[in-house]
Amino acid sequence: MMDCRTAALKIIYDTFENDSFLNIAYKNLTEKEGYKGRDASFIKELSFGTVKHKITIDHIIFQFVNNKKKISPYILNILRLGVYQLFFTDKIPQSAAVNESVKLAAKFGKGAEKGFVNAVLRNILRGKINMPKKTDKDYLSVTYSFTPSMTGALKKAYGADFAEEIMKASNEPAEISVRVNSLKTNRDELISLLNEKGIEAEKSEKTPHGIKILTGANLQNTSLYKNGYFTVQDTASQLAALELCPKKGECVLDLCASPGGKTTYMAELMKNEGVIYAYDLYEKRINSVKEAAERLGLSIIKCEARNSTEVIEEFLGKADKVLLDAPCSGWGVIRRKPDIKYKSENTDYKELTLVQKELIRTASKYLKRGAELLYSTCTLNKGENEKIVEGFLSENEDFELISMKTYFPNTDGFDGFFVSKIRRKTEE
Repeated sequence: MMDCRTAALKIIYDTFENDSFLNIAYKNLTEKEGYKGRDASFIKELSFGTVKHKITIDHIIFQFVNNKKKISPYILNILRLGVYQLFFTDKIPQSAAVNESVKLAAKFGKGAEKGFVNAVLRNILRGKINMPKKTDKDYLSVTYSFTPSMTGALKKAYGADFAEEIMKASNEPAEISVRVNSLKTNRDELISLLNEKGIEAEKSEKTPHGIKILTGANLQNTSLYKNGYFTVQDTASQLAALELCPKKGECVLDLCASPGGKTTYMAELMKNEGVIYAYDLYEKRINSVKEAAERLGLSIIKCEARNSTEVIEEFLGKADKVLLDAPCSGWGVIRRKPDIKYKSENTDYKELTLVQKELIRTASKYLKRGAELLYSTCTLNKGENEKIVEGFLSENEDFELISMKTYFPNTDGFDGFFVSKIRRKTEE
């Protein structure tokens, strides 16, 4: 098994140089190498932290490096990891951060690169670091490590002050929350059971079945999780299912169901009576919904891999509720997936919104008269949220807006999320 810093470096390298998704690169490497407990946590802190602060870190590094083009990818990422340890952690001694970076350079570099890493990091420690002032154009981008284009989009949508609050909150640790399976237990009992296992927890004030995890072990390794007593699910995701509020005996369609958090919550709200048809594009993704349903003891979820932009003729005008948790840019979940900040540069937003428009048009066709559709995303990009809903309503007079709300990490304390409920009118 490789040491923790080598593992973190490989994850960082994979994310920046091979365009891998950070959470997948982390999961694949730690599972393959068998890291657990403190080692797995340390690797996650180093890799996710370095990725989270990349633009800030590069701003520091390139004040002490003359020729950017001559730095090899591995050496650049070793420097990034070293600077992260020097300036963004409080438990790692500076000497350890430098010395361990030099060891990595000896392992992954060539010739004089070991000495180069040592010199750059020590010069950074001794030198004067200039950071942008609040009046500078690049202040928000460098301070919070958001790309200039994403910074500009947030400022345009929400104003400079609120955009800064969003970016600051997006760099803070994400809360850990779970949803009690009300078909097997209740919140008070589950909190007691978690406490017995050394996991400190308390009731969420935001949702009726939510529990905030304050301290504790890997939840998914507990017998309580494996026996279906709870699901790990962010508060915002719980609120989306609650907003749609499916009832016992109803026919519900969930068109982009993976990984199944909202799907299974709806089934629990329905007391496992009625039917939920859950769809997602790929077999692997829909299997995660099947596995969640089985673990939780839910029998009303019928899963199938299919493209939800294609109309299912047998359901036209038959559904009581439709959930469309549309594919999106993910700006609301940056706390969990910090690489979204940089991958957004390569997102084809025109193509993405075309898919969202097609999905909502298709989803609306399944509603009975008086039935409701919930359109949701985990982004804060108004072009994927308000504009999609408003555009749909302007073209479809047979539907009316019931509610529309955006949750923000800075004001609500959980993932950024957009939910909008639309109803098909009872009469033409």
